[in-house]
Amino acid sequence: MPQFMIEGEFEVGSEVSIGGKEAHHILNALRLTKGNSLIISDGKGKRFKGIISSVSRKEVFIRITEVLPSIEIPRTALAIGITKGSKMDFIVQKSVELGVERIVPFSSKRTVPRYSSECTVKKVERWNRIAMEAAKQSGFPFLPHVENIKPFDEMIQDAGGYKNKIIFYEGEERIKISDYFKGMIPAQGEIDKTTIIVIGAEGGFEEEEVKKAMSHGFASVSLGRLVLKVETAAIVAISLVQYFMRGDM
Repeated sequence: MPQFMIEGEFEVGSEVSIGGKEAHHILNALRLTKGNSLIISDGKGKRFKGIISSVSRKEVFIRITEVLPSIEIPRTALAIGITKGSKMDFIVQKSVELGVERIVPFSSKRTVPRYSSECTVKKVERWNRIAMEAAKQSGFPFLPHVENIKPFDEMIQDAGGYKNKIIFYEGEERIKISDYFKGMIPAQGEIDKTTIIVIGAEGGFEEEEVKKAMSHGFASVSLGRLVLKVETAAIVAISLVQYFMRGDM
């Protein structure tokens, strides 16, 4: 059942409207019409089933019929070194599909792309569109957000709201992801599920950058002995973290 994200407060019996490109997508791409069902998410984790009650040329009206069970997903952020070409598009899309709510692109000493201010704005707008489409496709119940590109130092300083702060470093030889989470599980068996994952760009990290991250509470963790491409590393890291955090995998 297709999902659409609308910010607001909803309850059974209320009616919401969708216009613009989303209405065009419902009517012309999905070919939905009066009486068809779809899912409405408020972008804050609540999901509702609705039925199309009426349509016009430019607007679709939906009556909320049911509150759906919530999906328990750990609050996860990905900080990713900006990459060349279209790799960021792929990383943003797959990250949201895997349950990442916040994406923070950053520049570091080994990142290659250097965007102008105008180009940066366009890139971030594009990445946010991709993130929204990925949320709709996957049924992710939270409104994803790609932030403006930040310097590495600013990114690590802004990560204070996360309990688990992990920087995946190709030079790490001691700590694996399983070791990290074994050490984080307290006596009662519960893990604080707020996590930020940091992945470097194509050139990886300078050792001093990793040390600086560790001084801000990050753990340096290995993804194994093989050297992964940045887009592969992002998917593997998110999947492993979600495996340890979620009960549905």
